[in-house]
Amino acid sequence: MKKLIFILVFLLYSSFGYSQGNFPFIQEEKIWADIDKMLLFPGYLITTDYYKFEGGITMQGKYYHNMYRCSHDSTQTNWNKDPYFYREDSNKVYRYEWLIQIETLIYDFNLMVGDSILFDPYYECAYVTNVDSIMIAGVYRKRIQFENPNDVWIEGLGSLYSTFEPLIYYYMLGTLSELLCVNDSSGKLYQNPAYNSCWVDTLIVGTDEGIAMSSAMKIHPNPTSTHITIETPVESQLSILNLNGQELLMQTTTEPKTIINISTLPNGVYFVRVTGEKIVGVGKFIKQ
Repeated sequence: MKKLIFILVFLLYSSFGYSQGNFPFIQEEKIWADIDKMLLFPGYLITTDYYKFEGGITMQGKYYHNMYRCSHDSTQTNWNKDPYFYREDSNKVYRYEWLIQIETLIYDFNLMVGDSILFDPYYECAYVTNVDSIMIAGVYRKRIQFENPNDVWIEGLGSLYSTFEPLIYYYMLGTLSELLCVNDSSGKLYQNPAYNSCWVDTLIVGTDEGIAMSSAMKIHPNPTSTHITIETPVESQLSILNLNGQELLMQTTTEPKTIINISTLPNGVYFVRVTGEKIVGVGKFIKQ
């Protein structure tokens, strides 16, 4: 009898050690900030995307929350609805893609060491290598660590690498991502220790000899619907890229001003990359 009581007490203590409460992932007062690092040889551009849940819809007897995204806007003014819906049940988070009508499990905060989770797009399994707890805003939350691919989940916050693409982020070529911060109605829940704010928008040059030219490059009008004029101080290679890092146009600039027809591009945010000898510049414009 004493042995049974000891086992029960031990199990209760172990469970308490992982978490001091229930921390749901989906909460409408919560806002995530993720940073994207787009590889732009010889450096990379860091930008910030914000995410939140607001409202929802009932489908097939289940309630799904709407997801909204605010990209490259430090004022968090322009929110756009994502084509995905999310629900949470028993510490598991599911994403529903209405275009193909498929629901996918993206988080399971019940996982323990040795457990695995199946993730798209390659139908591979990620295995849990460690489970412990971490102090977040004064309380302990469960932390789950994976290998191959490496990922870290914190209960109620999500992945430290890509909040809404956990594990899959590893296969996204040309971009890297990190959780920057999480806020709710009570204030800041999490801040990435590598940064001191919830907004990053900067160019990092990857060579010692390279210099940033973003301040010297001018793009106008911005926003625009038909043409942009790009002013650069040197002869260089000019590229236009979308948010996925895909190069849509490339040409050599021979004059201080270059006019480009962008009327055929879909509405959205685009990057302009200008490279020359020991120089790299990145700007962005909005097509509307």
